[in-house]
Amino acid sequence: MRTSFLLLASCLAGLTMGCGSDHTASMQDNLGLTLDLNNTNVLHTPYVAGSHFAITLQAGPNATNDGWTLKSSDPTVMQVASSSENGPNEFPVVAAGAGHATLTVTDKSGNVIDSADVDVDVPTRIQLCEQGLLYAGYSDDQAALTSVQVVNGGTATFLARYFSGSQELYGNNALTATNTSIALASITSTSLSASDFVEITGAGTGSTTVPLAAGGTTLDVPVTVVDPTAVKKVAIAPQSENGASDKQLLHLFARAFDANGVDVYGSSFAWSVDGQTQTLGCCANSADPSDLLVYQYNSSGTESVAATLDSQSASTTVHGAPSTTSVSSSQDVGCSVARGAGAGGSAAAFGTFLMGLVVLASRRLRSKRA
Repeated sequence: MRTSFLLLASCLAGLTMGCGSDHTASMQDNLGLTLDLNNTNVLHTPYVAGSHFAITLQAGPNATNDGWTLKSSDPTVMQVASSSENGPNEFPVVAAGAGHATLTVTDKSGNVIDSADVDVDVPTRIQLCEQGLLYAGYSDDQAALTSVQVVNGGTATFLARYFSGSQELYGNNALTATNTSIALASITSTSLSASDFVEITGAGTGSTTVPLAAGGTTLDVPVTVVDPTAVKKVAIAPQSENGASDKQLLHLFARAFDANGVDVYGSSFAWSVDGQTQTLGCCANSADPSDLLVYQYNSSGTESVAATLDSQSASTTVHGAPSTTSVSSSQDVGCSVARGAGAGGSAAAFGTFLMGLVVLASRRLRSKRA
C-alpha cells in the first residue's frame, strides 16, 4: 500500500527546483514538496533530535554540481554522510543532538559555494493530531488529541508534532512506537511532510497504553479498542468551501462517535453520491478505512453525499461533480489526494492534484528559508 505512494512522493520531490537565479548552489531538504524558483536554501530548521532525512544540492542555471560535497561544522549536531546514496547531489543526514551547526557546500576544488545555519533540539513534548480532520481543513489544534479510541480491526492515522517549549521542531524518521497485545502501532514517514505519522490498529477490545518516543522524549498514548457496535452516531466533517476555486480538491471526512460523543477511529463507511454507490479509488487497499471522500469543487454544480456505517447514516450537499469524486482513506497520509484527482483520469485532474498536494503540504510545513 505504501510503495506506490512513496514512489509518487519521490517523483514529486523532483519538483523542488531552482531556476532563474544566479545562485551557484542551494540546499533543500526532502521534508516537503516545495516549488522554489529562486534556488534558495529550503531547510526546515530547527530539526528534532533523532530525525534522519536527505538534503539535495541544487545547481543554479549557470552551474553544475559535479564533485560537490556537503559538510557539517559539528557532526555531533548534524551528521552528513560522506557520499550521496541516491545520486551525486543527495546526501543523507542525521539530526544527531541538540546544538547549532553550519552546513557548507564545497565544489571539487574545495571552494565554499553555499552555506546555511541549522539548529537541532530535543523535544519536550510530542503532540498527536487526527489525520482525517486535518484533511477536512481543521487546524492542528482542533485536530489534536490526548487519547485514542479505535474500532477493533480498524486502523487510524495520526500526525506527530514535536515541540521544544513553544517552538515546533521538524524532521521525520525520529519516532518509535511499542506494540501492545490490544493495539498495534507503526510509524510512517513520507517526503511530503516534515513530521512522522503513527498508525494504530485495534487488535483486541480493551484499554491499553501505546508508548511513543522521539529524541529522548516519550508520550504514553491511552488507547481504547472497542467493538464496532460501540458506534452510536456518525457525521460528516466537510472541508469549508469558502473561497474555493473551481477544480480545487476538497475533502469530506466521515466520523463515528460512541454514546458519549467520543470519536471512534478506523471505521469503514459506505458512500453514495447522488444515490449512486461509490467504491474505493484505484490506488486503495481494501484493508484501509474508507472514511474520506475527495471531490473537485464546481461552483455551478451540486451533489448529495451520504456516508453510512451499519445502521447509522449522515449526509451533506457539496458543490462538485460525481465524475471527479472518489472514496479514499485518511490512513494513506496523502495518497488520498491523488485518488481524488485521478478519478477523472484527465491531465487537468492530475494538474489539479499537484496543486492540491502543494496546498496540503504547505499546511504541514512552517518553513524557514535561509
